[in-house]
Amino acid sequence: MSEALEIQNLQPWSAVIAQVHGLYTNGSEEIQLGEPSVLCFRTAAEAPGQPVNLQITTVETTSATVSWAEPKVKNGPLDGYDLSVCAANDSAGLSCEGENVTQAVTLNGSSKTEYTLTGLDPWTDYIVVLVAFNRGPDNDTKMASPEATKVFQTDAAVPGSITKFSFTEVTNTSIKLLWTQPDFLGGNLDHYNVTHCKVERCSAHNQYGLYSVSLQADCRTQPVNTTSIHLTNLEPWTSYELSVAAVSELRDGTHLTGSAAELCAVTKQGVPGKVADLAVTTTADTLLVKWRRPEAPRGEIAGYKIVACIDSGRELPGCEEVFVSGDKSTVEYVFQNRKPWTSYTVTLSAENRDEDGGVLEGEAEMKTVKTLPGEPLNVVGTAERGKFVNVSWEAPSSPRGPLDGYSVSWLIFDWLGRLTGRGSRVTTELSASIANWKPYSNYTFYVKAFHKLRDGGSLYGGESSVTIRTAVDESHEVDFIRRVNTLFSNK
Repeated sequence: MSEALEIQNLQPWSAVIAQVHGLYTNGSEEIQLGEPSVLCFRTAAEAPGQPVNLQITTVETTSATVSWAEPKVKNGPLDGYDLSVCAANDSAGLSCEGENVTQAVTLNGSSKTEYTLTGLDPWTDYIVVLVAFNRGPDNDTKMASPEATKVFQTDAAVPGSITKFSFTEVTNTSIKLLWTQPDFLGGNLDHYNVTHCKVERCSAHNQYGLYSVSLQADCRTQPVNTTSIHLTNLEPWTSYELSVAAVSELRDGTHLTGSAAELCAVTKQGVPGKVADLAVTTTADTLLVKWRRPEAPRGEIAGYKIVACIDSGRELPGCEEVFVSGDKSTVEYVFQNRKPWTSYTVTLSAENRDEDGGVLEGEAEMKTVKTLPGEPLNVVGTAERGKFVNVSWEAPSSPRGPLDGYSVSWLIFDWLGRLTGRGSRVTTELSASIANWKPYSNYTFYVKAFHKLRDGGSLYGGESSVTIRTAVDESHEVDFIRRVNTLFSNK
C-alpha cells in the first residue's frame, strides 16, 4: 500500500529535502520513528519577473544600444531574454507583435544584459520590448516574464539631394528656382541652403541645360524654408552657378547638410555700361571716332549709336546719327565730309537687344572735338618812357586752322591799384603798341588768336597774358635828383 502527500506553498525552483519516517508503537503509548527515507528534489521553474532598468544607452543614426538588469525574481535558472523592436506608429500604439516587429533576437543565458541594435532607419521612433524567460520541463516551451518597454528615436542622417531642380522666369536681374524635397529626408528637414555664385561662363551638359565650367567666386548663400526662391538683384548677362542643399537638424541643434544639386544659368541682357577710351581725331574734313567695348557690356553688344553734332555754342546744331553693328573689343568709325575747322561734339552709346528685339541703350559717352586755336606763346611786354607800351608774342603751337588774327586787350592801373584805362584792338601781326604811355603804372595785356566763322562770327582760342610796369615821368625824376643833391650839399 502506497501513501502520497501533497506539499503546499513551495517556492518555484527551490531545493526541497523530504524525509519520511515510519511510525509505530511498541505497545505503549509512546510513538516510535522508524528509519527515515530521504528524498531531495527541486521545484519546477516558472516565469521570471520583469527585467529592470531597461535603458537606451547610446543612440546613433542607424543603431542603438539597449541595456538592462536581471529580474529581481528569477523563478528559475533565467534561461535568457527575448528582445523585439518595432517601428512606432499611431495605428499600432505601443504594440510590438506580428507584422510590426522589425527585429527579434533571443539571448540565451542570463549573463548578457546589453545588446546593440543595428540596421535601423534614421530619425525613426522605435519601441523596444524585452522579456526574460525560463524554459519548461520539456525545454521547448518558454515561460516569459511581463514585458519591459522603452521608446526611443534614432538620430538624423545626412539628407539626400533635392529632386526636380529647375529654373524659370529668367530676367536680366532675377532667376526663379524650383525643386522638390529629397526622397530621403534623413531626419527633421530644417531648411534648404540656396547658393548662387558668379562664374566665368556656363556650358550645356544635361536636361536642365547648363553647368558651370569655372571656379566659384563671389558667392552668396541664404536659407529658405520653401521649395522655391526668387533670386533678385543679379547682374545682367552674367553666368551664375546655382545650388540647393537640404539641411537636417539634430537634437543638439547641429545641422547635417546633404549633397547639393547644381545648375548654371545666364541672366538676360541688360543696359550696357559706357564705352571705354572714346577718342576722336580730325583732319580737315573727317572725324575718326575710336572706342573700346564697355567694361560692363551686360549682353552681346548689338552695336553702337554715334551722333556727331556741329557745336556752334549758340544754337542747337545739326547732327548726323549712325549705327555701327557688331561686338568687337575695339571699334572705329569715320565721319566723312565734315566742315573744316569746325567744332563737333561726338556722343556714343552701346546698345543691347532684349528678347523681343527692343533696344537697351546704355549711358552715352561724350567727346568734344576742340577746333579753337591754342594760346599765343612767349608774350612779352616792353615800354619806352614817355612814348608807348609794346606787347609781342609768337603764334600758337596748335593753330587748328588758318588764323585770321589776334585780339589784344589791356587794363591800366596806377600805383595805388586804381583802374585808369582800358582798351582793345584786333591785329594780324605778332605785336601791338599803345601810344598813351602813363608813368608808374601797371599794364596787363591779354592776347588770344581767333578763326572767323562763315556766318561772320569768330572762334577765339585760349588766352595768354603779361603785365609790365612803366617808370616814373622824366620831369619828376629830374626834380627828385635835384632835391636829393640839395639835401646832401646843405650838410
